[in-house]
Amino acid sequence: MSPAVQEVEVETSAEPVLAPDAAGAPESVTVAQDTAPSPVEPPGAAAPAEPQPAALPTRQEQFQTDPDSYNGAVRENYAWSQDYSDLEIKVPVPKHILKGKQVSVDISSGAIRVAVLEGNSQRVLMEGKLTHKINTESSLWSLEPGKCVLINLNKGDEYWWNAILEGEEQIDIDKINKERSMATVDEEEHAVLDRLTFDYHQKLQGKPQSHELKVHEMLKKGWDTEGSPFRGQKFDPSMFNISPGAVQF
Repeated sequence: MSPAVQEVEVETSAEPVLAPDAAGAPESVTVAQDTAPSPVEPPGAAAPAEPQPAALPTRQEQFQTDPDSYNGAVRENYAWSQDYSDLEIKVPVPKHILKGKQVSVDISSGAIRVAVLEGNSQRVLMEGKLTHKINTESSLWSLEPGKCVLINLNKGDEYWWNAILEGEEQIDIDKINKERSMATVDEEEHAVLDRLTFDYHQKLQGKPQSHELKVHEMLKKGWDTEGSPFRGQKFDPSMFNISPGAVQF
């Protein structure tokens, strides 16, 4: 009878010994490695901040990426865009609408109606009162065959519109591009812009601005006249502190 075998646990740091198999080749042995314990966060420690997802573009920002709705919007039956003085509206039409006589467009100073002819009747595509007045003499429309009716409306007053038709959803005009094209600036405004640009560059160079130059010109005329306290002296513009409001342009 064989003696009983006693199991004994032995701790060792030696590498495990691989026993040869029947053919003499070593068997593969998987040795579990002890993993280091996870560090314990101290009480009250803040959890790491999770990365925030990128903000989705607002609806107006999406409109701004499309020329058809730039500074405007896309509505159910049309899209519109605007600059400081004009509006452009695109009303899609069926592919079989190829000629102007198949379209009915009525534009007044305060309303608009667009329809297409279908047999003996009309199907209205767009209709309503305008939110502001327009100049009908400077407004026009054309047909892009099988695509859309293109309407250009000239604003009665130059300001930004927040909607085309009364009652429709308004856009946020604080989120549009309000830059004006120089083509929309009249001569008087152009002169003011030129003067402001000139003054800006003069100030950067430490030179007199337009209001100072105008006063200097007037002072020179009377500088050396009889009775002038400056007669006989060289003209010195630095003797005067001229405020911008001292001269009317």
